[in-house]
Amino acid sequence: MTWPQTQQELQMRVPQLHQHECHLWHISLCTPDMAHSLPTECLSDEEKTRAAKFLRPEARQQFVMTRHALRSLLGAYLNTTPEKIPLQANQFGKPSLPVSFASLYFNVTHSGQRGLIAITRQGEVGVDIEQQRKMKDLLGMASMIFCPEDLRVWQELPVAEQMPAFYRAWTGKEAMAKALGCGLTIDLKGLRVDFTHEAQTQFLEMDFPPGTIHHWHLAQRNVVPGYCAALAIRGSPLETIDLAFDTQPVRTPGNAA
Repeated sequence: MTWPQTQQELQMRVPQLHQHECHLWHISLCTPDMAHSLPTECLSDEEKTRAAKFLRPEARQQFVMTRHALRSLLGAYLNTTPEKIPLQANQFGKPSLPVSFASLYFNVTHSGQRGLIAITRQGEVGVDIEQQRKMKDLLGMASMIFCPEDLRVWQELPVAEQMPAFYRAWTGKEAMAKALGCGLTIDLKGLRVDFTHEAQTQFLEMDFPPGTIHHWHLAQRNVVPGYCAALAIRGSPLETIDLAFDTQPVRTPGNAA
């Protein structure tokens, strides 16, 4: 099935979302034939204005395709047309649905040619994906997100492991910041995560409210090579089901966040 799919086709493919689940939709943003025909018909006027302000065509394409996917998916879950989804944003720009409209929580992220959309009924959720690129000043970037103790641990890692560990920490911290709803306005040094284990990332400490670390669950997610991703969810651990927006959904049981 080529991208984008029709809303009717998507409606038939979206599985039922149970209370104990989080659906994580994977989106490919590298479709060449979309460059001159972006799907803006379901976007709000405000979203179209935002899209027009992107100077780079690639950035504009990423934003439009991700918002189209978000609106299409929410429309399928809520059995309504995508353009009728009343998205709102808090003071830091995190999009959400009005409390009176539906009990769905979601978060969106994209980097490079990949996007992720997390949807759940349990509570606030944050997701982040980053394309792993070599940095000229990796130590300088690490110094911006690690507290002194974690920076020492990171520097003691073998050189070949430092960049993957940095991205595990970065995606975990940003996913948590997005779940909290305040994004990068917080000091990421105050969020401490276990970044030395690739399979699973857990919180160690949180230096600020709301709530304690025991109210949140954080996990690394497997994505395509060259990318790193993490998912943060408020409440008890959920079964995370990976689905593809541009191909047939694939259920991967036993992979809880």
